[in-house]
Amino acid sequence: MCSALLRKALLFCAFTLPSLAIAQAWFVGPTTEFFDGQQNPVLRGVGDYTSFRVIESSIAATLANAPLATVGGDDPEGIVLALPQRNGKVKHYRIVEWDFVSPVIRAQIGEQKVYRGVGIDDPSEEVYLDYSRRGLKAMIRGTGGTTFVESMNRVGNGEYFVYSRQDSVRVGSWDCHVVDQDFAKNGLTDLIVPQSTPSSRALQSLYRFQLALNTTAEYTTFHGSEVLAAQASVTTMARVNGVYRTDLGIEMELIYLKNWTDPN
Repeated sequence: MCSALLRKALLFCAFTLPSLAIAQAWFVGPTTEFFDGQQNPVLRGVGDYTSFRVIESSIAATLANAPLATVGGDDPEGIVLALPQRNGKVKHYRIVEWDFVSPVIRAQIGEQKVYRGVGIDDPSEEVYLDYSRRGLKAMIRGTGGTTFVESMNRVGNGEYFVYSRQDSVRVGSWDCHVVDQDFAKNGLTDLIVPQSTPSSRALQSLYRFQLALNTTAEYTTFHGSEVLAAQASVTTMARVNGVYRTDLGIEMELIYLKNWTDPN
């Protein structure tokens, strides 16, 4: 009797422990040097980064279990997702599926889904991410700054790079000269939300607006196809919504999206 139970326990460990060990296991290491046509175009604007490897299917399997957060309701508990950091370490986040695109847009973006979450290791952090054939795309915001996670390839293959906002290569000469003192002079200090509590305003009162978005033919060419351009547009809007939710208590529902292919 005891030996039979022991055999069952050993079989359970043999099959489950390896899967637990590799689930969302991120490893710092070198990645493949892709040709320009295969390479994620975001890399062109990044000066330095930390490269990671992961079993791609483990990300998809984990995110598939994320519960859907409904508009106007309390968020469900969410699933735990591990994400790599610029310093080579890994942090954990509580993730829910986030629905800010209309059914029409969902038909345009195929398998892509969008998520958001909060930090477990660091509760001051919020993460906004999406997952599709392009791999995982994540933006992490917190008191330590902003970090981005991107697939090295145009198609997710388990090779990723992580960079901070400071690692971005400066393009052009535009500067933002708005400072906090300008808000104070004009009596707008209530618009400034302390970064130590990134979700406070969004949770207290969230205003939802509908958004129609057009992108140029050059944008479509840059990303490689209409579908990839549509998915990139949703990635961008997830990050924009992340900032707006945190800082202004605003969320935009994407109800129309056109990625043009004709430059004329």
